[in-house]
Amino acid sequence: MKASEEPMPKWAGFVGCIIASVFFGSNLLPVKQFSVGDGFFFQFIYCVAVWLVGLILDLILNNQRFYPLVLVGGVLWTTGNLATVFCIKTCGLAVGLLIWGTTSLITGWAGGRFGLFDMKAQVPTTETKLILNYASVILAASKKSLIFRHLMVNPPFNWEKLEKQLITVTKILMTIFHF
Repeated sequence: MKASEEPMPKWAGFVGCIIASVFFGSNLLPVKQFSVGDGFFFQFIYCVAVWLVGLILDLILNNQRFYPLVLVGGVLWTTGNLATVFCIKTCGLAVGLLIWGTTSLITGWAGGRFGLFDMKAQVPTTETKLILNYASVILAASKKSLIFRHLMVNPPFNWEKLEKQLITVTKILMTIFHF
């Protein structure tokens, strides 16, 4: 059975969104509860687990297509994940997920609205939809910024420790990318 080009039904997308919403972030709980050192071993195990799930699904679905651009996305995802342990240990799981969620929200919206990364722009067809489009993004981002402001007023972390660890992460990334 080959992967078909037919679109999946809408309900499958909504079910996937609900499952992702329930389980997103639970994969990071071990970082909060256990000592994971500098995070490289955690990152390695995390990437291997994701790869194994992808391999199993690939074998079950018999999808043998190769998309080179996906490799770039995987490299960027892995590079971003190197900061996961640092972020959770210094800022906390709530602040980290808040920052990641806000960034994903704005990037996803901009990708759909303006057509980033070779996607066709989806411009709202009426004035009302255009106003609601911008208003919803502004409302969601400002709600998250209010939560972030509250967390900054009552910080769950130490700024001096954050500065030292940020320098360490910068050195690690500079070593990896040979800057």
